[in-house]
Amino acid sequence: TVMATIRDDQKPDEETHFLIVMRDLLVSSYQTGGSAGDAPPVEELTLNFEEAETIYRHKAATGEVQETRSGVNVCLGDGSVRFK
Repeated sequence: TVMATIRDDQKPDEETHFLIVMRDLLVSSYQTGGSAGDAPPVEELTLNFEEAETIYRHKAATGEVQETRSGVNVCLGDGSVRFK
């Protein structure tokens, strides 16, 4: 299981805003590159997974933290995924 989090760096004390959870994950490709000079380096990562879930957290007008979830849990034989 792999979890990636996205937070607002302007509000470090707040909850995680966006979380991606991937299960049965395989790193199938990793490459580095970029051009010489002032250009930033480039990394390319390809991930294969069987199941993924996204969790978005936000504050309601009442101040209560609310959560919205969505996920992919059906892998098809052709490599595509179906969202529920």
